[in-house]
Amino acid sequence: MEQKYAATYYANNGKSVINIVDPPPVSDADKASIIEAWHKAFWIIWQSIPVDQQRFKQDVSLK
Repeated sequence: MEQKYAATYYANNGKSVINIVDPPPVSDADKASIIEAWHKAFWIIWQSIPVDQQRFKQDVSLK
């Protein structure tokens, strides 16, 4: 039988079960697509904030 979870933990004397899911492998093309979607969503949110409320630390280097 195939393992469904990467790890399983029990808390509260076994009353709670915590299953850790390991995501499937993602191709480089899919990664680029996901990053692009996140980037677009970020800019939509950022642009919805009034300009006088947009604050960004200038000393943060983006890599």
